[in-house]
Amino acid sequence: IGNLARNGGSYGEVTMSNGTWTNSDILVIGNAGQGNLNQTGGHITNTDGEIGYNASGFGVATLSGGTWTNTGNLTIGRAGTGILSVLAGSTLDVDGRTIYLGRQGGSQGTLNFG
Repeated sequence: IGNLARNGGSYGEVTMSNGTWTNSDILVIGNAGQGNLNQTGGHITNTDGEIGYNASGFGVATLSGGTWTNTGNLTIGRAGTGILSVLAGSTLDVDGRTIYLGRQGGSQGTLNFG
């Protein structure tokens, strides 16, 4: 499991410009704290992707290069707040699964392309 900002009040950030990051399970960005993923290159692979997992979770992922592959579902704002920006030069692959925006009551999910 990749888990950025697991506990309330915590902060976790990953900047990836090259290489491969493979998670055999889920990738959580902003579990209960604030998590940021900045991908400018390389390849990230996981099963489910979760941005803004718990009610106190705040997750931001910005893809400006490289590829992020989710072999499971992608949830942007499960119970918290999630923001995903997919910019020119990057690829988001959800492998034919579901993208959820604002999945539970009180959550907020934002997906930007451009």
